[in-house]
Amino acid sequence: MNFGKRLANLREKNDWSQDKISKKLNISQQSYSKYETNRNEPDMKTIVNISKIFNVSTDYLLGLTKFKEPVNVLVENPTNAEIIDHIDQLSDENIQKAIEYIELLLKTQEK
Repeated sequence: MNFGKRLANLREKNDWSQDKISKKLNISQQSYSKYETNRNEPDMKTIVNISKIFNVSTDYLLGLTKFKEPVNVLVENPTNAEIIDHIDQLSDENIQKAIEYIELLLKTQEK
């Protein structure tokens, strides 16, 4: 998913208009619209402000990770770091399958 599509999805999930976001960013609605259509790229300061408005990481906005928020896991444990790395490479569909499998493992472990 590209930057503009992520931006549009976040805005729509919050049920916000482009006008509302553009006012929060102190830019014109036309400028914001160009971000969503990938006709223009925001500067770093604007990217940081967008991430704060939507409460997501800049890495997520830029498509560098599928995690909306920074993963706050102690990666001192090599196994945790490896798991995070593998999950980050999965498609959204396979992430859901992995979650379901982990939930199944947890249920069988409880017995």
